[in-house]
Amino acid sequence: MSFCKRFNIPETATEALIQFIKLLLIEIGGSNFEEFPGSLYLARNVLGLKDQYHNFAACPKCHKLYNKKEVEEFQQNGNLTVMKCSHVKFPNLTSRRLKQCQTPLAERSTLLYGRIKI
Repeated sequence: MSFCKRFNIPETATEALIQFIKLLLIEIGGSNFEEFPGSLYLARNVLGLKDQYHNFAACPKCHKLYNKKEVEEFQQNGNLTVMKCSHVKFPNLTSRRLKQCQTPLAERSTLLYGRIKI
């Protein structure tokens, strides 16, 4: 599977390749390969492969990335509130005052019972 991801082969091509390999193995090896997975879904289940996606929230002003769940569940004094960007453009520069971006990373939605929406 790492070969396919490395060269960005689409899932449809990977699916066709797995089906072809299964047919080839059955033709050569007979019923010994009946249990070989015939689809990408089954191959992932048999091999224990899972897609591990990470969701991020990006600051619309400076583009710093934050963990989406952290932004959605941000609290101050025990209250759910909108998280603001804490990025400092040049933190190691000592000749001027450091200033945080402070752009809101989400908005409060009253339609969703006060939940934070990104």
